[in-house]
Amino acid sequence: MNSKVSCWVRPEIVDDLRFHFLAQKRGAEDADGREQGMATYQRLKAELIEAERRTIIELRNRSVINHKVMRKYSAILALKN
Repeated sequence: MNSKVSCWVRPEIVDDLRFHFLAQKRGAEDADGREQGMATYQRLKAELIEAERRTIIELRNRSVINHKVMRKYSAILALKN
């Protein structure tokens, strides 16, 4: 795990993101399952956005960021959908 990330991100979040990234990669490599690959990509994208959302809420709850920063980042995440 990147040392810059390990100080503020729980290891299970990193593991979850790694799992989903690898699933996306496998889906993209499956030439016969392009539709399945796209569905996997869309699901991965949604789950990554949700993981980001949970993380910013957790950071706000731990007073690492304030409510204003959380709202701004939440708006950015809404645009990703």
